[in-house]
Amino acid sequence: MNKIIYVMIIWASLTASTHAGDYKCSVVGNASGYGLVIAKGRNDGINRLYATGGVPAEFTWNGSGWNRVLFSSTIASAYSIAAGDGRNDGVIRIYTGGGSSRLREWSFNGSTWDSILIDDRTGSDIRSVCLGDIKNDDSIRVVAGGNDSTTIAYTYQNGSGTWKKDTVGIKRGIVQDIVIGNGRNDDTNRVYSSGDIFWVEYTYRSKWDTTYHSQMIPTTGSLLSPVKNDGLIQLYISEDGGIRDLLWSGAQWLNVDSAAYGRYPFSGDGRNDGKQRLYGLSSSMVVNDSIYSDIRVLEWSYVDSIWVKNVLDTIALNYGVNFDMAAGVVGDARNDGKNRVYALSELGVIYEWEWDDSLNGVAAEPVTSDRVFSLQLNQNYPNPFNQSTVISYQATVDGPVKLAVYNIAGQLVKTLINDPSPNALGEGGVGSITWDGRDYQGKPVTNGLYFYCLEAGGTRRTKKMILLK
Repeated sequence: MNKIIYVMIIWASLTASTHAGDYKCSVVGNASGYGLVIAKGRNDGINRLYATGGVPAEFTWNGSGWNRVLFSSTIASAYSIAAGDGRNDGVIRIYTGGGSSRLREWSFNGSTWDSILIDDRTGSDIRSVCLGDIKNDDSIRVVAGGNDSTTIAYTYQNGSGTWKKDTVGIKRGIVQDIVIGNGRNDDTNRVYSSGDIFWVEYTYRSKWDTTYHSQMIPTTGSLLSPVKNDGLIQLYISEDGGIRDLLWSGAQWLNVDSAAYGRYPFSGDGRNDGKQRLYGLSSSMVVNDSIYSDIRVLEWSYVDSIWVKNVLDTIALNYGVNFDMAAGVVGDARNDGKNRVYALSELGVIYEWEWDDSLNGVAAEPVTSDRVFSLQLNQNYPNPFNQSTVISYQATVDGPVKLAVYNIAGQLVKTLINDPSPNALGEGGVGSITWDGRDYQGKPVTNGLYFYCLEAGGTRRTKKMILLK
């Protein structure tokens, strides 16, 4: 009997500590810098990796290794890089900012890279450059910000062949990072600027409106992404305390969650399973016989309303100073239909991580062998919604079930299901219900963020939804 118990304990321990699949690491090549992007920069249908920090560099996978091409032997560019159709002519170009090159545009002429100076931004290092439809007029513009506290948009003038400057706004402190997107989930693109003091939201309505948000801790990167796989775009801003997870409720920005420590957030389907995940970079000083720096790439999956962390890799470096990972990206840089995770260190090394289902790794979330049922609450659809939305669920447990809607203050809005019968979940444990956006008195509720909670079998699942009329 003792032997049987001993074997059962060992089996439970193994299922709690290992899982199928893990990341394997390789080195792409050397490229000093702080920026990394995947793009079809030569407009030939082939994805390539582009890095900047010293001289911009291009990496092409040839089937067995990476070929590196430097853009220039004389022009250096630090801090930032982006790719896109900045001239709205259907041609992808590379844009770099910072250092001695200021803001530059690079085009491939068939054999070499040509560049033009868009703006010298005298007295300012450009810390961030990106592209997007910032005025919601179906026109792409280049946006750049730096240590002069100013965010500027550049529009290419087809008639004159020149770039027109438009000041988006001026914030207090350095502009460390800029992202563009539908941050409020209202089909309106905005510009989000973060740095050493405050983070700022710019909205264009015939002129630029500026909204300052209280945040006094220096930031190191930001991201707009539906990384929780619930259809909602959220804003992620990294700071010394970790990555803040911000969601627009319809009336205000809510700090709804906080991922573990990390900086320079980026996202993507790194495991090729159709799910977005959040990635961050970190480093630390370690003393163990000698002083060296660990640089790490971290992955977070949002599971059952909590963040689950997985460490892709920890790279020990024998240096007496604290080096860092500076940028990351997820994408199909090898053009084989498979996403991989890439990160660039301040030491000038680009690393690649590939998910392999055949490997055994350490589980990010303990798996217990005594779990005899599961409860799944699906994301409502549509979301955001303006009249009604459908909430569906599935469970492998019999018993009473309750499904209710709550507001951001935690107050009950309406109970949608409250069935104490043993087979309340119905045949196969599959069910759905429509909420018409009304409270328990039948009155329409106001725009904003709401939570819906499913309880069954002693387990609770909660998700968020947004009503926008």
